[in-house]
Amino acid sequence: MKARFIIPVLLSALAPWLPAESVMLDNIRNGKLVPGSISPDKKHCLLEVFHSDTTQNSVIFSPLDRSANLGEASLSTVWSTDIPYQKRAVIPWAPDSASVALHDSLEKHSALAIYRRGDYEFAPLAIPDLLEGACRSWGVERGELVSSGQRPLRWDGNEKISVEVTAKRKSGGKLSTKVHLKVPKSGPVEIIKP
Repeated sequence: MKARFIIPVLLSALAPWLPAESVMLDNIRNGKLVPGSISPDKKHCLLEVFHSDTTQNSVIFSPLDRSANLGEASLSTVWSTDIPYQKRAVIPWAPDSASVALHDSLEKHSALAIYRRGDYEFAPLAIPDLLEGACRSWGVERGELVSSGQRPLRWDGNEKISVEVTAKRKSGGKLSTKVHLKVPKSGPVEIIKP
């Protein structure tokens, strides 16, 4: 009786210090290449992988030789959605392969994600609220929108990217604006004022 009580209490107390379930090297080697995800320098890519011996899966950054997990990416997997990447994901790399922008249009209000390559991983960067700025320029409240998206268009050099912010109003009609972001080698992402 005491063991039934003590074991769950010990596990719940230790949970914050237990390592998260990792992606095993065999799962990385057997991962499915995300179409259009190979970096311009042909050194990195995105893979859809399973975690350990479970059905939990995710999209990760990896060297092209599939030798390591370099961080999780903010894309939903085809395995969990049944929707091919080509119909919903945009993955433009900076020409120097140091940064990559990701957009997955599955969410009702989908947002841009930008990752910067570090020494050991690709880290997500904080991005200003692009939809809030677009709403101000359109003269509408966020609550008036039924859906929105932030699609990366192209990199202008290694530190600037153009993004199309679009929205549909509840009352009907579509809105669109273009935003330019500065993505420096270090430091925060900033909106470039026109």
